Amino acid sequence: MCAIVVRMLIGGRQGSSLACVVLLSLSLSSGCFEDVEANGISDSGGAATSGNDTGDADDADDADDADTSVGCQGCLDAAGGCLPGDVDAACGVLANACVVCEQDNVCAEGECIPRPACEPASCDGCCDGDACVAGDVTSACGSNGSQCATCPPGGSCSSGSCQLPCEDRCDGCCTASDECIEPAALSTEQCGEQGESCFGCDEDSECVDGTCISSACLAECDGCCDGDTCLGGLEAQACGQDGAVCESCAAGTMCDGTGCAPDPASLWDLVVLNATVAPTNASMVDWDAFGGLPDPYVRITIDGETQETAEVGDTLLPAWNETIFDGLTVETLQDSWSVSMVDADAVFDEIMQTCTTTIPPYGFGYALTASCGDGDYVYWTLTIATVLSSD
Repeated sequence: MCAIVVRMLIGGRQGSSLACVVLLSLSLSSGCFEDVEANGISDSGGAATSGNDTGDADDADDADDADTSVGCQGCLDAAGGCLPGDVDAACGVLANACVVCEQDNVCAEGECIPRPACEPASCDGCCDGDACVAGDVTSACGSNGSQCATCPPGGSCSSGSCQLPCEDRCDGCCTASDECIEPAALSTEQCGEQGESCFGCDEDSECVDGTCISSACLAECDGCCDGDTCLGGLEAQACGQDGAVCESCAAGTMCDGTGCAPDPASLWDLVVLNATVAPTNASMVDWDAFGGLPDPYVRITIDGETQETAEVGDTLLPAWNETIFDGLTVETLQDSWSVSMVDADAVFDEIMQTCTTTIPPYGFGYALTASCGDGDYVYWTLTIATVLSSD
């Protein structure tokens, strides 16, 4: 499954010079993230993982079937057979001999460790070290015995999950009570875009893509509408057709009468902005032992080259604002490339899920938000951006 929203880059949002404000929203049947066949370091149990990943542990596809130490990521039993190494009765990694965790020890990531005083089996809230707390405050948010999370500044803790403030998670507008009015629910009474405060339109206007546009202009304009004014729709500062809201084209793009298309000779940087990660995999298994939070990083492979962001520790709401590719051509970005969300672990990093995408024809100079999942389960939602190279 996938979903893409295209956002224009302007300044002054989320404390970053790379800021996302919805101006153009596209629903695409191609160019979305798509599931690919399993292959990679250690997958999350979902159906889709990367076929392009690189790394020391990436060639261990047959570990589960191995009956010798060759390629075994788990532990070896007395007969030399490879076991997963993740249970108390047979614990271990890297083809070492399986050990039995005794007394109050338990197997966690291939190592026998003392059983924590606080764990999912004994805590309904979240675990703050050895203490089980309610998990309903921003400084210690969580549920079902997971590791307590500290919510981002301005966020809230709702039902044991950190929530970003409305302005940082809403593609529509935000009410006075911090409720997000999604784009499909916008109206003349509640209009706005990308988390701005909702406002009303005049009685002779309609709310289109979060902007109040004259009803007469929408009905009669062959170009684009700027409020109640119909413009030709062929200028970089006012681009669009068939009564659409006038769009200002980003640097490196030009108005082709339909939208803002990239200059074929332009070069672009790819920036990884932020993400939201599911608290478990599709089988409801925590990413880390005893309800531990993941340490996510992003891996992207384009035209045979792989780059990664830094890892962000113990969070479901990682933020990077990292440029990981620079000087990419339009043609390269419009080819298919893979994106993986990976959980950094002590022994083997775990691929949460991998999908493939391209930058759509009118998506250059914008931020792209996409969801990657397996069936109906969404593993992660990632926001990336293309920015005109300065070279």
